[in-house]
Amino acid sequence: MAENWKDLRIAEQRVNELLYLWESETEEPWSQDWRLKLNEAEQELVAGWDESWLKGLYNRHIKSRA
Repeated sequence: MAENWKDLRIAEQRVNELLYLWESETEEPWSQDWRLKLNEAEQELVAGWDESWLKGLYNRHIKSRA
């Protein structure tokens, strides 16, 4: 996985668009349709965001149970 979005050679404007879509997602399937149109580099970027979010969520749950 790339260290950051610049390693993926994605334009900053596109990264900002994707981040807006990613942050706007809900559990509704229509809000996730944008993922179907991602190229390979964009998929890697979004997968990294998803992974970071899950790690953060998991760590919060562990700390709250202690």
